[in-house]
Amino acid sequence: MKKKYTKEKVDALEHLIEETLSSAYNDSIKEEVGGGAQIQNKNSKLKSRKEKFSEFRKLMKKKSVKTIFKPHLTKRKYFDLINSVIDPETGIGISDMGLIYDVIERPNGLIEIEMTLTSMGCPAGAQITTEIDSWLRLQKHVKDVKINIVWDPPWSPEMMNPDIKAMMFGN
Repeated sequence: MKKKYTKEKVDALEHLIEETLSSAYNDSIKEEVGGGAQIQNKNSKLKSRKEKFSEFRKLMKKKSVKTIFKPHLTKRKYFDLINSVIDPETGIGISDMGLIYDVIERPNGLIEIEMTLTSMGCPAGAQITTEIDSWLRLQKHVKDVKINIVWDPPWSPEMMNPDIKAMMFGN
């Protein structure tokens, strides 16, 4: 009997695989090939889930990949930490504003943030990104911060924390 997996479980596994492969490529794991060492291409793109899983299993069998990376903080804790940065125009934490889309902690101490601003011409953009960088660098395990500003999806009040939105705009 085949096991049925929910979309969430499949997505979580795929994320784990991609994180592991990304880490392995970025750390330039060497693979023995015909008596010589060859460094795997860190920009290698695998085409299908089946290929990703196959590559993941190969990496897990190698002695150079002993454990799966465990982040220092959960995504929720990163969102809470970043929420300490206050949008100067609204006086609300930027996570509660819905400006933070994703946070990824890499094994090398890099924290990647995907976020947006309330508008392309947001005058507080530089201040907000500088404060995010500063708050994250207070964490001992953080070595570098990369902030990617994206415009898709565009920000709207619907992205705000529902409690904050209700407080500002009513029901």
